[in-house]
Amino acid sequence: MEIPEGELVTIGFDTHYALTNADDWQPSVIANVIAGDETPLDRYLMRRGQVFDEASAIDALNGYLITAATTHRRADASYAATAANRLAMLKQHTLVLQSLQRTLLEHFQNQT
Repeated sequence: MEIPEGELVTIGFDTHYALTNADDWQPSVIANVIAGDETPLDRYLMRRGQVFDEASAIDALNGYLITAATTHRRADASYAATAANRLAMLKQHTLVLQSLQRTLLEHFQNQT
């Protein structure tokens, strides 16, 4: 992937809802990548129902948050249904993260 000089991009990694195992994986995101930056552009997606650590759970929430912020309401009901299913299985260990998870879950449930 080539990023044009001076551009700032966010890269999201997610499964397409049409895949037979789309519900099995949480998304991931790398934010604020700049041309020439040495940020590795590779990710391992976390399986639904697994949590490696709090950072990986936050990363998955960020993936949903970026998608929620950048897609039009009811633009993709199929993705929203998959996202809601996966979000329901994401484990969070703090009240703040649980609150964000509930808000995102409500957002995607309202799109289906």
